[in-house]
Amino acid sequence: MGTAFPNRNEELDSYLAHIIETANIWPDCFYEYHKIFSAKCAVMLIQHNIKIDWSKGDSDLRNMVCAGSKINTCRKCHSTTHSTVMCSVQQQNFQPQRNSTSYRNTPDSLGRDVIFVDGLPVCNNFNGFKGCSKPYCKYIHACKTCKSKTHGKVACQNYKEGHQHNDQNLVKN
Repeated sequence: MGTAFPNRNEELDSYLAHIIETANIWPDCFYEYHKIFSAKCAVMLIQHNIKIDWSKGDSDLRNMVCAGSKINTCRKCHSTTHSTVMCSVQQQNFQPQRNSTSYRNTPDSLGRDVIFVDGLPVCNNFNGFKGCSKPYCKYIHACKTCKSKTHGKVACQNYKEGHQHNDQNLVKN
């Protein structure tokens, strides 16, 4: 790239990093995104004489092309920033708990308990009043109260009944 377009080295290096990141997260559709993006840039240059800055990519196009695709995540810690073989958790010989529900001693960044369902960490945001707003959440969306994957804690009948029972006890005392 550097010899053909020496004045665009930095721009094309940034685009290469963008494509590598896309390929690491969405290995099944990054090439489709690249083909559409490069065709879009060619059309803009040929038909409208507008040069697109490749260093930024096109996040809207990437989301449209990759939405719904399987996300490549580390099988140990569920991060999208590295593969399973590069995981530091694996290097520490960490064995995830495989019982249906378990707790981790250390809380999340907001001080909430981390609960595992089927060996996977449960999304605390999904169980909050606002729910999870991440388009690609790396945590499992399951109820922290009954472990169902159909609703969060706020919508859980068991959670509501427990709070009603506690409220009635408070009134009696």
